[in-house]
Amino acid sequence: PTGKFYTRYASAAAGIRAFSIGYDKTLAAKIDPIVVAIANSFTPFPTGPMPIAAAPTPAMPAAGKPPSPITASNVLGTGLAVAKRQIVTGADVGTCKDPRAGGVKPLRIGGTGPWLWDFADDLKAPSARLASRDMMEGSQLLVVGFSVESAPARLDATPGVTIDGTAISAPLQPGASGAPVFDQSGAFVGLVGTVAADGRRIAGIMPTTRYALVAPEKVNAVAANIIGRQSISAAPMRAAEIVNAIKPSLVPIQCGP
Repeated sequence: PTGKFYTRYASAAAGIRAFSIGYDKTLAAKIDPIVVAIANSFTPFPTGPMPIAAAPTPAMPAAGKPPSPITASNVLGTGLAVAKRQIVTGADVGTCKDPRAGGVKPLRIGGTGPWLWDFADDLKAPSARLASRDMMEGSQLLVVGFSVESAPARLDATPGVTIDGTAISAPLQPGASGAPVFDQSGAFVGLVGTVAADGRRIAGIMPTTRYALVAPEKVNAVAANIIGRQSISAAPMRAAEIVNAIKPSLVPIQCGP
């Protein structure tokens, strides 16, 4: 009754790795921030890319139209530019009455997941150049998406691991809905499905959870085959290299101005 504890674990082909911290509630004011710091630095399988935080990313408005302010409170997910006037995302905005991307209203939204957004004018986000390859169980992955934990919203890179080739296990923020996912070689392996906005936090952070992946084939089906194939022997890339390559093509998905 007088204690607090925090436990975090992750599983992969190498097994299960975890840590647990227990302390008296009277020490919570001092220990809680330390627990958060430890949890954020926990890398159970450190051969994969390490988490990094990219610099704040500006809005990607359509030419000639003023963007709406991009705050952490109105960001629902992440969109990927696939043409001059199109983005694709795995984020479901079905309950939003005023969806926007980078502060700009779309002309139309098509698809059933993933969704293709069309705009009246060219976006300032360049079209992504992507290549995919088959995933292996337990592969280390990197999710590049917007974070709702800061204002203005910024891009975060979060490590994860594949599950059954159809899902990812990672501690994702709600802004990661629809975010692109890459393996260690920089190959595109899919888009994150919807991440619940009311997810349960532990010690102030999101725990590692299973999320569905939208396969590259489904993205190609709605985005005119924008994804090619990558050689299996492709050399590993650093997390920062992957982020820098894809960052210009990402836009925040918002609900309302």
